Parts: sequence; C-alpha cells; structure tokens
Amino acid sequence: MIPFCKASIIISIYKDTVALNAILSRLNVQTEKNFEVIIAEDGESSEVAEYLRVTPFPSLKIKHTTQEDNGWRKMSAVNKAVAKAESEYLIFLDGDCIPHSRHVETHLAQQEPGKILTGRRVYLGPFFSKWTRQNPDILNYIENRFLYLLAIIPLHLDKVKCYELGLRSYLLHKRAKHRHVSIVGCNFSLSMQDMLDVNGYDENLVGPGAEDDDLAIRLRAMGKSEKSVKFITPTYHLNHKVNRQGSEKNKEITAESLKNKQFYTLNGIDKYLK
Repeated sequence: MIPFCKASIIISIYKDTVALNAILSRLNVQTEKNFEVIIAEDGESSEVAEYLRVTPFPSLKIKHTTQEDNGWRKMSAVNKAVAKAESEYLIFLDGDCIPHSRHVETHLAQQEPGKILTGRRVYLGPFFSKWTRQNPDILNYIENRFLYLLAIIPLHLDKVKCYELGLRSYLLHKRAKHRHVSIVGCNFSLSMQDMLDVNGYDENLVGPGAEDDDLAIRLRAMGKSEKSVKFITPTYHLNHKVNRQGSEKNKEITAESLKNKQFYTLNGIDKYLK
C-alpha cells in the first residue's frame, strides 16, 4: 500500500518506449508529487519491460500491467491497471499524450463527487512531435505562454491543431467551462468509485474508436456528469496516424447497452478484483 497516495495515473501504451519516456519525464516534474503511475500495456513487449527496469525516473512510483499481445485491447489493459490502483482517484493518459507539469495538481484541485473531469489536447505537428519525443524538456518552453505565443508561427507551419488550448488560461476556462466537453482517454479523471459503478471500460468493444464515448454514456446514465477542465490542463499529443476502425461497431454495442439499460458492463473490471 502506498501511504496517502492522492492519485493513480493510468497510462495506456503499446510498445512506444520513446513516447513513454517523454510522458514519464513530465510526470517526474509535476508540481504535485503524491501519486503513483500505472503503465497499462496492451501487450507484453520485452522493450517496455527493459525500459521500466532501468527507467531514469527512480522517484516515480511505477507499476506495470501487461496482457497477451492479441490485437487492440485497450479496454482490458486499462481495466487491469485500474484494479491495481492504490488511490481513490484516477487520472488517465494515452501513450501518445504528454501532460502539462501542473496536470496532477489541477485535476486534484478540480475534482468533485460524481464529476468526470474532461480536458483536451494540443495536436503537435510532425516536426514538434519528433523534437518533443527526443527532448521532452522542450515542453518547459511550450508551457510558458509568452514563449508559446512566439512559437505560434512555426507551430502553425508544422500544422499544429487546437493550439489555443496550450495557453493555459483560467480566463479562457471560465468563459468556456459551461460548454459540454466529452471524455477523451488522453485527459480525463474521476473517482475510483465512479469507475467501479459502471465496472470500467466495456471489454465487449471490438477495437479503437468510440470506447471513451461508451464509458461516458454509461457514466451519465448512472448519474455522473462531465466537468470541463479545458484550457487549464492541456496534454500535448504526438503526431501519428489515427486508427478508429472499430468505432461503428462500438457505437452499435453502446446503443444495445442503452436499450437494455445495461450501464454496469458485465465484462469489465470486477473480474480482476477477485
């Protein structure tokens, strides 16, 4: 048991140790230090195991869950990680998204019972993604609003998307906080109890696409609601091709769950808690 652990940071990954290193480097400089990290690996690669064995961030409290590499199964990977969490509060990151240095602090400060905190990401272009992967400390400069504004033109030329989210402004947040912001796996948090109330991700979903929507819909059906943290805790998304090949089938599964009022999935976290 980790004493007084305020949050469990769950990172879903698949083999990419360079991106994982960038994420851990930013978790290592968080303003809030009292958290654990759980690597939810959708596979069991020797590269990830070796990287974590010699990780350059010994002060981080890291756990690592694995499963057989048998196609895209993020849902079970994340559920297994949640089952290993020591904290009563869960913060989720994807393995291609790097958190702001105040990410943990902000999520903890904004938490409320029955609320799912939902944030967004800055989509870095190919050049800045490559640069960030190689030197994650570049985010020290990108987090500085003045330097970030100076970099807007090169960021624009590199095809950055949603660049305004990187300004981290409570004024912008106040203006936008009443607009609905849905769950995305790269930047959301909620209490352990809220996650258990729906039994986590539905492992009946067949592939990438709409899995976060399914979770959000079932949480809302159980009386939870989203609370936006847009503009106050961005993540920085590394450029890569997007795969959403399972989205249409997953939407059908979600619709069937709603029709049957099956908001607590029968194929979720509970089997890993036994």
